[in-house]
Amino acid sequence: MQYLKKPVDNFSAALNEALRNRYSKVPTAAVFMDEYNSRAYGTKTINRETARKWIKGLALPRAGAMQILVDWLNINPDYIFAMTDSLPAESTSTDQEKVRIWHERRSSNQLALEALESVAPRIAVLDLQGKIILVNQAWRNMAFANSNDGGKHLCEGVNYLTLCDEVTTFDKVFSQSMAKGIREVIANVKTHYSLKYPCYTPKEKRWYTVQVTSYSNADGRYVIVYHETFGELESDFL
Repeated sequence: MQYLKKPVDNFSAALNEALRNRYSKVPTAAVFMDEYNSRAYGTKTINRETARKWIKGLALPRAGAMQILVDWLNINPDYIFAMTDSLPAESTSTDQEKVRIWHERRSSNQLALEALESVAPRIAVLDLQGKIILVNQAWRNMAFANSNDGGKHLCEGVNYLTLCDEVTTFDKVFSQSMAKGIREVIANVKTHYSLKYPCYTPKEKRWYTVQVTSYSNADGRYVIVYHETFGELESDFL
């Protein structure tokens, strides 16, 4: 069977280099299979023959498998697709399209993340249970500057609704209102929620605004929480 040379060379070279960087040498197909299958969450496991074909550059993984390889071995997918007009001849047109869509989507997601990191407002992305799944650098900086645990209780993995519900200080009323607004956006009762609130930190006392909205993509629906400085804290509030 004839294979289109360029994509095979690209993938094989990238995979083998990544394996050598990780394990000092290219492991056997059996070892590679075991290592891959231990990480194959949400996609199919592979057999030794598939592992051998990937190592030898005789087949290109599908989109889900490619994602595992990229995350596991830090492979640069742009190199695999560089100067490539098509995928290996043995791949079906459906497989080709899935992998291309994955690559384009990954590039688009990377661009979106870079844009998110570049803005000054504090932004967090929540799932529909209220758990923080992503924050930008501005949010992280504020969390680290105003906590004793390195900001961990305000970043990824923490339930933001629970944090709001547990506030017992003077700004409890604002936190409760914020939690209620987020829940209304999650439930589609509202498409948008906003609130102006005061914020005390060790260094300053200011007004902030929070905006809450949601968006959907192929993976599901998410909630965006967006905080930014509004102005100096009014003296009659104190």
